[in-house]
Amino acid sequence: MDFIGPLPTTEKCHRYVLTFTDYYTMFVDLYPLKDKTAAGVANCIRTFVCRWGAPRRLLSDQGPEFVAEITTEACRSFNITTPVTRASHPQTNGLDERTNQTLKMRLSKLVNEHPTDWDTFLEDLAYSVRTQNQATTKYSPFFLMFGRHPRPTREMDSGDEPHEGLPTAPEVKLDEMVARRQEVIAVVKQHVSTFDRCEIK
Repeated sequence: MDFIGPLPTTEKCHRYVLTFTDYYTMFVDLYPLKDKTAAGVANCIRTFVCRWGAPRRLLSDQGPEFVAEITTEACRSFNITTPVTRASHPQTNGLDERTNQTLKMRLSKLVNEHPTDWDTFLEDLAYSVRTQNQATTKYSPFFLMFGRHPRPTREMDSGDEPHEGLPTAPEVKLDEMVARRQEVIAVVKQHVSTFDRCEIK
């Protein structure tokens, strides 16, 4: 997890975005916040867990809002370990930093178009990132998380074509979809392990 901001203050007084990025799937979740406070981070962690389940580990930098007692206690209550990056080696969190660069570019465009209410479009922004194929995994984060492609809408068309060989028809049995997704996840884990060895020294 990491912060982006400060950004222009919205009508709801939001100035920051707290980002969560899953290392295996590249799935992102975004939370608007008024300030960089430990209480705000702890609340976002609770919301994240209630939405997606508790991760085993939650990596962050050594910002005071991430290492405060209230944040640590929130993670402890969900049995989440909380390693932090070394100040001398921020590349340890390279994946989230790379994701944040993408998000910053998209947020910059969003803020320019909606300077006072950009926070109301964060879910749209997250959806656009989740449904694009990633260079590192070759799949969309949405597919890797849920084992299916999202149903395109006129407003939100990911532009991604279904991957060859992956089940998409509604009549495909659930156990076949689960088995295929497990195969894909195994390949993705190998890619991520390679990324870690290259990125973390």
